[in-house]
Amino acid sequence: MKMIDIDKIPLSPQFNITMRCNRYIGPNACTSCYVRDILSIYKNGSEDMPLETFQRFMKLFRESPYNIDTIVLIGGDPPQHKHFNEILDSCPYNIRLFTNGLYNKNKRDVMLKHAKKMKPIFIHYDDFNDCRTSDTIHDNIMAMVDSEAKIAF
Repeated sequence: MKMIDIDKIPLSPQFNITMRCNRYIGPNACTSCYVRDILSIYKNGSEDMPLETFQRFMKLFRESPYNIDTIVLIGGDPPQHKHFNEILDSCPYNIRLFTNGLYNKNKRDVMLKHAKKMKPIFIHYDDFNDCRTSDTIHDNIMAMVDSEAKIAF
């Protein structure tokens, strides 16, 4: 029997970097959202993983013998993290991002800056027919499609 060399297996650590989301309040919450059920355990201001914690993990991974291929960012909605730009800047790996697509132009510009390492951006949204948000999602998706980022639904 051949042994598997665990150091060669590509790994994709997952980070829940924020509990913030612009959808989980009230009846507009996504049906699959787990954040709204656990949000009450987080006190105001502690919804985000500290930037220093994320950077410490990146340093540990770079120094480890493991084959880290991709970092998975989940949340809430990761672009809502108050240091989202710095998190993307400090990540030397490919990024798989799960988002609802409702981020503002500043966050979109940050993502476009890192488009080459976004592999892919998963857009999860319950109601694309919601006229209050469909234009924002459309604009964000089209900007990503025009870049080097990959989009999945």
